[in-house]
Amino acid sequence: MLGLGLSNDTVTLMLIASEIVIVYKLCVNEYLALRLKQLQ
Repeated sequence: MLGLGLSNDTVTLMLIASEIVIVYKLCVNEYLALRLKQLQ
């Protein structure tokens, strides 16, 4: 049971991390798009 709990926590952390990476990439893309508009 303990091992199962640990693996579930690991999967949850991986999912959270992937969500954070996706949001981070979206924010960076938005920021770069705004910067490019300002430069033009």
